[in-house]
Amino acid sequence: MIDIIHDNIGDSFPLAWSNELSQVLMQATFYNAVIGDGDFASKYKSLEKVSNKQLEKIVKSFRERTEG
Repeated sequence: MIDIIHDNIGDSFPLAWSNELSQVLMQATFYNAVIGDGDFASKYKSLEKVSNKQLEKIVKSFRERTEG
């Protein structure tokens, strides 16, 4: 799992949209788990619901702009 995360962390979506998604893609989950401030699974679970709602808003916005 760590290899998958490492090999894909440079993807622009997590870097560009992490703030909009309660940091669930970056600091709030991966970074904090690495520094020993909780584990990934519990932190992700605590942010999952709100992050999914935010992601739905982002997707809706993109669809509205592309479908015109």
